[in-house]
Amino acid sequence: MANPIHLNIWKHDREEKRVIITYTQREQQILTILKQQGALTLGQCSKLTRMNRKQISRLLADFIRFGLIEQYFEEHTFYFRLKDGE
Repeated sequence: MANPIHLNIWKHDREEKRVIITYTQREQQILTILKQQGALTLGQCSKLTRMNRKQISRLLADFIRFGLIEQYFEEHTFYFRLKDGE
């Protein structure tokens, strides 16, 4: 079953439009939290950033497309973490 992140990635891929993301304090906050905390679930990302699930889902999908973070599945749960070397 696809999670909201997969759906956002597929939506962007189908549209084949360029994705432009504004790098603000909000985006930096997500990357900083992932660097400090390590792997987090979507719910944890939402709670720690105080963003709703829709907002954080879009941003995580964009970060995956840009190669900044990766998603992996472990014990029935999707996790997000910075890619190696980030």
